[in-house]
Amino acid sequence: MLGSAQHELGKWLAEILKPIREINTGFRIPYSFCFAEFIRDVKGSSNTGYLCSYDKSRLFTNVSLDETIGICADSLYRGALTKPSFPEHIFLELMGLATKSVDFSFDGNMYRQVDGVAMGSRLGPTLAKIFVEFQEKLLFDRFLKPMCYFRYVDDIFVMCSSCTEVEGLLEQLNLLHPALTFTMEGEVNDSLSFLHFLIERSGMSFTTSIYRNPTFTPQYISRVSFSPKIRKLNLIKTLVHRALLICSSTKLDAELQSTTEILLASGYPLHVI
Repeated sequence: MLGSAQHELGKWLAEILKPIREINTGFRIPYSFCFAEFIRDVKGSSNTGYLCSYDKSRLFTNVSLDETIGICADSLYRGALTKPSFPEHIFLELMGLATKSVDFSFDGNMYRQVDGVAMGSRLGPTLAKIFVEFQEKLLFDRFLKPMCYFRYVDDIFVMCSSCTEVEGLLEQLNLLHPALTFTMEGEVNDSLSFLHFLIERSGMSFTTSIYRNPTFTPQYISRVSFSPKIRKLNLIKTLVHRALLICSSTKLDAELQSTTEILLASGYPLHVI
């Protein structure tokens, strides 16, 4: 969508919608690395609560456009926010142009976006967040909030008092809206993966380390590859920076040692590492 009229209009409208995004932020993780700080402040033990994560399937393409645009209009024109300088019917028309008039070609055919949020749209993340947070507010207006609840875009981390409560919350989430379908993953052996974190119980608190999928292969850009030197050095800095942000103090040395071994196998001298 870069360079298209819809892209520029969407960028402008995203600024208009920015105040709405700040209304229901109580459960939102602003960026993924923040989660390490949040979870370390949560107190628990092997006998306290049950950890699980919920994942929303295909959020962007399932956002109900008409409903979400209506939520935005209600918030801007009938809520406590400062109203835009143009009337509501103009706002609705502009939102329609930026979301429902997106034309694209595939395999020799032309298509038009009619519902859901087009991938690449500047309005995509904004509308998805507004839609989910509105539904989230409805949920906790009628359902008791669990012991711990954090959400990053469409991934949710929860600690409930029991496995029964976890399953009940999953049922409530799936009843929120026909466009929202969640799946659940529960903790196994006092640990749970969430985003790129591995969360483990440790006494009365939780530790975090880097989670790697079972299919992970320890291969990064080779030292002798035809690639700029700065990119190779930045690889090392990025891996170390990630470890410092994610790993608890008791997990950091093991992660740095693992990173060193992977880099050595990729041809990087120890003195460079």
